[in-house]
Amino acid sequence: MRKTDCTPARQHFLEVCRDLGFGFIRNLRVVGHEPVLPPLSDIVRDIVFGKRNGPHEIGSDDFVLKAEVVEFLSYLDQLDDCVIEVLFVKHGLPFQMQVAKAA
Repeated sequence: MRKTDCTPARQHFLEVCRDLGFGFIRNLRVVGHEPVLPPLSDIVRDIVFGKRNGPHEIGSDDFVLKAEVVEFLSYLDQLDDCVIEVLFVKHGLPFQMQVAKAA
């Protein structure tokens, strides 16, 4: 699967993750299996001193998606409208998420 195979909402989400690098996104809404990004205040970047903290550079606007991204997108396809309470991002990739289970 390539980035250009994704919907515009998913492509934008991938760009936000890449630009974030390391950190987390709080209260990421999922509507119609698509990520709806929260206001900027809910995106938190981790800064590590003595390390490169900028976005990962990519040589092309289109590229093959890493396994972590494909797995995250497959979870989106399975989720009903909901809120991902926290999505952790490492190396510009979705790494771990916390989703509240309905009671």
